[in-house]
Amino acid sequence: MSSAPRRRLLLPVVLIVLISLAVYVGSLSGGFTYDDHHAIVQNPHLREASNIPAFFHRPDMFSVDPNNAMYRPLLLTTFAWDHHWHGLNATWGWHLTSLFLHVLTAVVLFGVLRRLSEKGAGEFGWPFWGALLFAVHPIHSETVNYLSARSSLLATLCTLTAFYAYLRARSGGAPAVRRGWLVASAGAFVAGLLAKEIAIVFPAILLVYEGLLHGAAVRRAPRAAATRYVPFVFLGVLYLAWRKVVLGTATVAVDLGGQGDPFSGGGRGFLPNLFTQAEVFFLYLRLLVWPAGLSVDHAVPIVEHMTDPLAWTALVAIATAVGALIFWRHRRPLFVFGMIWFGVALAPTSLIPLNVVANEHRLYLPTVGLLIAAIGLSARSDFGVRRRFELLPRPAATVLGSLVVAVLGVQTMRRTEDWRNELRLWERAVATDAGSFRAQLNFGNTLAQRGDFDAALEHYEAALAIHPRYEPARLNVAESLLRLAEESGQPAGLDQAEAHLRHVIRRRPHDRLIPLKLARILQQRYELGASPDDAERERELLMAALAAAPQDVATLRSVAEHFEAHRDWSSAARYFQALRRLRPEATVFAYRAADLWIRAGEPELAIACLTRLVADQPFEAYAHRQLAELYLSLETPRPDLAARHTRFADQLLAAPNR
Repeated sequence: MSSAPRRRLLLPVVLIVLISLAVYVGSLSGGFTYDDHHAIVQNPHLREASNIPAFFHRPDMFSVDPNNAMYRPLLLTTFAWDHHWHGLNATWGWHLTSLFLHVLTAVVLFGVLRRLSEKGAGEFGWPFWGALLFAVHPIHSETVNYLSARSSLLATLCTLTAFYAYLRARSGGAPAVRRGWLVASAGAFVAGLLAKEIAIVFPAILLVYEGLLHGAAVRRAPRAAATRYVPFVFLGVLYLAWRKVVLGTATVAVDLGGQGDPFSGGGRGFLPNLFTQAEVFFLYLRLLVWPAGLSVDHAVPIVEHMTDPLAWTALVAIATAVGALIFWRHRRPLFVFGMIWFGVALAPTSLIPLNVVANEHRLYLPTVGLLIAAIGLSARSDFGVRRRFELLPRPAATVLGSLVVAVLGVQTMRRTEDWRNELRLWERAVATDAGSFRAQLNFGNTLAQRGDFDAALEHYEAALAIHPRYEPARLNVAESLLRLAEESGQPAGLDQAEAHLRHVIRRRPHDRLIPLKLARILQQRYELGASPDDAERERELLMAALAAAPQDVATLRSVAEHFEAHRDWSSAARYFQALRRLRPEATVFAYRAADLWIRAGEPELAIACLTRLVADQPFEAYAHRQLAELYLSLETPRPDLAARHTRFADQLLAAPNR
């Protein structure tokens, strides 16, 4: 391409960039939401850039919780980079990175659409409007504003870059140049795989592209086609094998037997999930065509019966569409290719039962296919098939396109406001779809974090009514009732809280946290003047929990504080000493144990406790001071030792920086 055409392309690119920035500038005021907390805020592995090499073989570093392990090292690398430069307070820097990736994706898409369109499309033809539509569409607001969805941003950017480079490699030129573009395409494909596993669809997209749009050339020169294509298959297989090594599974570890909770992915069988996703498919299409009712969580009912008429209608409609695409494959190959791109890009998240049935950010890569299909419909000539008329005259198309972009851009700006903080996000989700149990649950969590347990209880109970088998909601109801009783000083609600906890413990008998919560309820009853038997029941629960987890600090502390609350000073002191042995750096346990031994009338044991403390922590001035007082309080005082510890304490307190 000469320099003049390149200069002409500069203006549409600048417009795409500027309009994208104008629409999403509000995202820079956003914070961390939803999964960002365990994946970013609480994730200690992001705090050191030196961990970056480990991201490529340690999927457990994906989250603070190793059970949430995922293999997305490129995503973690960008997170570590943001943490290095911005920390956790300057969230605008994190969102600026995501916005930059989104703008870059729109620009690369513009290049792809120009490559696929006819040469006479012009600088402001359908490729420009397609890229601009992608940039401002509200369905992508989740992908841009939700930091954990950056994986979709990166995977789509890399997949588009790989496809663009592949198109350049096919367009001719010197052999060395073509090989260079193929290497660049393969490199972008690998980067996409390292960002998110959805990029694995790229070889399938290439296969469809070659078969539909260059079938004759492939048949004439199959070896050349194989030379271009096989390396991508090899890289995909290599990625799956490495993923199997480091993660333990090549795809996603789910139970397809249909056992358990259907709201979590492993509880849905293959067929129920397929029928459910058939309905989700049309939800996605509706949101793309009419993006009203956007939400971080959509309440999609799980299809549990294979006779569901709505699911069968959706499946028949999809099958009919597939048949139509087969019929049109020779007449409109580019349109068919784009529609197949849409389906192939959705397939992994549709066929594998994932925890969340529908997510808007899953449409980021599939949307590209619909835009390619639009190019196929709008082109004057579709790879040799001459169109008899144009859909709209160019001036009318420009006016209509400007109006559509303006309307969608305004809606995207409004949706971005919902992502400013957790409270607005979940409040909007509940207002959009009150039937979403996750929206009700997370809105309740947000309210509880703000101390509004009364309002939180309302949403926890709503979540439990929608999904009675979801135990975290039941636990949160019990916790809210307990907190309200503690705040009001009234026992109302404690019986209900206990009933919820006992319901959960029957299903999870080995959960050590539930007995601790039950013990808190019984302690609250005892303090409010209820039956004295509650104290004994509380003790039995705590001792059972301790027997199950004797090294658990939270359980030990609850036992110690139980005995302290019931004035059993000696028992309380012994358990605080056990805590001190488990956590030698926590000097507070030693001080509490010593204080309790003093209350129990055992100053010698208090002295022994503090002596062990100063042996480990010789600069504890307060411990020396307390030892001096204890030595003087003995039946046979020891003024010499008291004077010695007093001198130590005075020296420590007088020393600088002490």
